[in-house]
Amino acid sequence: MRALQPQAAAARGLAVVALVDALGSGVFLASNAVLLIKVFGLRPGQVGWGFSAAGLCGLTITLPAGRLADRYGARKLLVAAHVMLATAYVLFSLVDRFSVFLAVVCLVGAGEAAVKPLREALAHSALPPAQATQARAQLLGFYNLGFIAGSLAAVPVLVSASRSAFVAVCLVNALAQCGCVAQVWRVPLPQPTGSGQAVHAVAGDVPKERGVWRDRRLLALVLLFAVFQLDQVIAAVALPMWIVTRTSAPSGVNAVVTAVNALLVCAGLVVVARTVHSVRATARAQRRAGALLAVGCACYAVSSRGSAVVATALLVVGTVAVTFGEMLYTAARIRLSGALAPAQRQGEYLSAFALSRAVRETVGPVVVTSLVAGLGGGGWAVLGGMFAATGVFAARAARQTANDISRPSAGVLAREPASSEVRA
Repeated sequence: MRALQPQAAAARGLAVVALVDALGSGVFLASNAVLLIKVFGLRPGQVGWGFSAAGLCGLTITLPAGRLADRYGARKLLVAAHVMLATAYVLFSLVDRFSVFLAVVCLVGAGEAAVKPLREALAHSALPPAQATQARAQLLGFYNLGFIAGSLAAVPVLVSASRSAFVAVCLVNALAQCGCVAQVWRVPLPQPTGSGQAVHAVAGDVPKERGVWRDRRLLALVLLFAVFQLDQVIAAVALPMWIVTRTSAPSGVNAVVTAVNALLVCAGLVVVARTVHSVRATARAQRRAGALLAVGCACYAVSSRGSAVVATALLVVGTVAVTFGEMLYTAARIRLSGALAPAQRQGEYLSAFALSRAVRETVGPVVVTSLVAGLGGGGWAVLGGMFAATGVFAARAARQTANDISRPSAGVLAREPASSEVRA
């Protein structure tokens, strides 16, 4: 776990922010749906519609937040996002009917969607490029640790299932967001220097009118990473359903595979990220990620044909394969998103990469559940083929990006190694 420990002061500060944010989010997300139904009498369909609306709000706010971060500074926007979340969680404690729930959950969705890319943009503002890449992997590790702890802390809340427990969860989360505000203000930022101004001058060579929507390479990568991230929909929705309805494994195995995934990511992501040490290395990482995700799908498919012991073993092996694939494509995404972003537009480009999550959450549950529930083993085969093909196409896109960076005519991307030297 030593690899998870940040060395730079700015990285340590952001790690605290990620951990505190995740603790609150873990408690809230693990308990709020159940409490809204049991305590306030909302129907499951209303809760589902509310969170879908929150996802849509997050989709619409992500890119504008990144652009504002480039203009006014990532720290100011991140503070504003945490203040908005603190306010939203206080208001959540006052929910008593669907209309209030809908308004407040949309506010939470917008804030949560903005926080992660803004935190990544602040890492790039506070650290040299190589350290920022490693710090972003460490932040994900700390976030996973906090989320696991928060989810476990939700158990007594769920047992209580009372209004006072719900109010306590909301107010504790609001306090956590206030703690994040205080910590974000303490993150040290480098003082502007002549060399820093040179970096911005280089970034200024990118035509301002060319937005991310006109960067076809970026949009292609966003869509490819959205396909990769379907593995998270599988873990959250399809696999639990598959274990219960199609295998002879005990239902408790779902908790086991969830723990295996979380622990492997916490312990291994930073180590795996170190192996993806360049843009060119992301091609190999993504090709392997696609292959490992396909292997995991094959294990899940075969798990329906064995005894309880065999099914459990296949489910665990499949989860290990999927988790290593997830770490590889995550490391590649971190490296590519940092390399593609011009110096003056880190927030916009990192927010654009975050759109892959919104795409996944919008279409992923429908696609994955339709395939697995409707086609069974055939559905897993389709998903495995999708992952393998995505690995091939993503590797090709990464190689093209590496070639563009190495060409003197490639504009700001060609200067990316030089800007790294300046900022280091």
